Amino acid sequence: MTSSRATARTLLLLAVAMTAAVVFYEPATKTAYAQAAVSDNFESGGFGDWTTSGQVSIVGSAIDPQTANGMQTVAQGNYSVRVGDEVAWAVAGDQVSSIEREVVVPSGGKPVLQFSYAVVANDPPSHDLVDKPNFRLEITDLTTNETLPVGDFKYSSQTSGDWFLGSSPDGLDISQRSFFAFSGDRWVFIPWKHEKVDLGGRGGHQLRIRFVLSDCNPQGHAAYGYFDNIRIGDEVALPSLPALVNTPIPAGVPIDPGFLASFLRWIEQNKIWPLVACLTPLLLLGLLGLGGRKVVETYRPPLDSRATGRTSPERAVATPTTRRDVPPGADTNMKTPNSTSSGKGSDTKMK
Repeated sequence: MTSSRATARTLLLLAVAMTAAVVFYEPATKTAYAQAAVSDNFESGGFGDWTTSGQVSIVGSAIDPQTANGMQTVAQGNYSVRVGDEVAWAVAGDQVSSIEREVVVPSGGKPVLQFSYAVVANDPPSHDLVDKPNFRLEITDLTTNETLPVGDFKYSSQTSGDWFLGSSPDGLDISQRSFFAFSGDRWVFIPWKHEKVDLGGRGGHQLRIRFVLSDCNPQGHAAYGYFDNIRIGDEVALPSLPALVNTPIPAGVPIDPGFLASFLRWIEQNKIWPLVACLTPLLLLGLLGLGGRKVVETYRPPLDSRATGRTSPERAVATPTTRRDVPPGADTNMKTPNSTSSGKGSDTKMK
């Protein structure tokens, strides 16, 4: 009897253990997914697994002065990574700065690359578009040896709605500068925004992810970017972004109607800002000169009245005191052959 009870108890315990194993079982793929997910917000104050090139630094929370004090340097927490700096490579440093790392995309789920970024650049409107400072993201699938299409370069611009106007080289606020000062170099910036790249179908692939900032090709204009909340895994809601400070002005605004903004972008990309900046003040001066000049019209009698000496009654009031049909220096009181003088003034009587 005792032996039977012990056997029953053993079977019961075994059944409970097997049930618990089924209930709390986690597939190996889920464990691998959790271990392979990338999540970097640089709160450790270091670069972690990222490899750096050029001018790269970890920065704390502050206000970026090149944005006319309009943007925070950190998206969330206490730190972000800054790629590039405000010094053009003609002065010091490298033209191209970057951070990169290799990662295996998690298997299962719907993996995406998510990150927060902001870009600051000194924009030269006279440069060709491909020569301007820029930001780009590069993703290479090392498993298939292909480059993923992840969007166009972000070239600096003073007229594109993607950018905001930052500080000017002379230190003047935008409200203190004339319209034609836009023809000169000035800092512009893309404020903090979230970005997402779909990595579906690449589970288990090894990728190289690279964030790149480049100064202008002619060497005189710098660019740099801030990065935070870099993550690879199933899509999640990223933290709210910091609000802009001091209400910076969007590039190209106010420009109304819209076709004028397009026209200004065409001027910018075709490098005729200097011509526009030189000719428009001259045109304005010419218009002001015409507006302040009185145009005096002197009455000239009809040919028939000059022949007869008679003036039509309706035009008599408009007759000027100076006769333009008399040669300079001639005696205006001179009698005509058929006239007589009264001796008082110069009243002339015609037969």
